[in-house]
Amino acid sequence: MLLNFNKLLGNKKRNSKVFNKSTVEAKVSVTERNSEKQLDEITNIKEEKIIIQFTGASPANGGLLVGFFISNGFSKKITCTNVSLILIDSNKHILARQSFDGETIGEVNSYSEKACVARFLPKNVFVNKIPKDIQLCFDLS
Repeated sequence: MLLNFNKLLGNKKRNSKVFNKSTVEAKVSVTERNSEKQLDEITNIKEEKIIIQFTGASPANGGLLVGFFISNGFSKKITCTNVSLILIDSNKHILARQSFDGETIGEVNSYSEKACVARFLPKNVFVNKIPKDIQLCFDLS
């Protein structure tokens, strides 16, 4: 399964910044779950859903390093090619927004989750201080 959010959204223009190669920090590690396990034994994986879970953010030269897990509850692996991410607070205010290419997430095997890190550039971070209660979401606007 190949995910290209531009195609899913009908190539609609978004307010997200265009990907820049220097924005990819690194994939930290891969946590692959045994696909033979039942879905109900894997807590972060929901059947037929792709879920992104924020794990933390650290300041980095005016920008942010954002850690997250992405889980794939589909029976086929997914490949993310162009993904826009937003960081929001508890009041749904956008704190940061940026687009990333497939290197940030890459492939996620079926019924597995993967740890990733994305580097938001300073120009894409809209606050000076990151509150404690925040979420990372796919930017589908």
